Amino acid sequence: PSAVTFLDRAIPDSLAFYRIFGINPNEILPECFHYQYAGVFVLDRLPLKRDNPLGPEEDTASEFLDQWLSRDYAALGYQVMRVPVLPIQARLRFILERL
Repeated sequence: PSAVTFLDRAIPDSLAFYRIFGINPNEILPECFHYQYAGVFVLDRLPLKRDNPLGPEEDTASEFLDQWLSRDYAALGYQVMRVPVLPIQARLRFILERL
């Protein structure tokens, strides 16, 4: 319990993915209350350039996820901390200073 652990994804993320796939997010909502996370960080998206773009729908899906992840965590009572685009070490420092 005293160890700091970072999760790339957590149960409440499922709410946004359910929406993307046209599934009612209320089906997974009760699972979002089994654990309480100490904090939620959402990293701003990096300006990636792909040699073989997957299409405009990929960017639309990423924007959709980004918006709904923040909304859902806030609705569940979390203070969502946005992490700006910074060099890797600066992003790490930004997060560690806010633990």
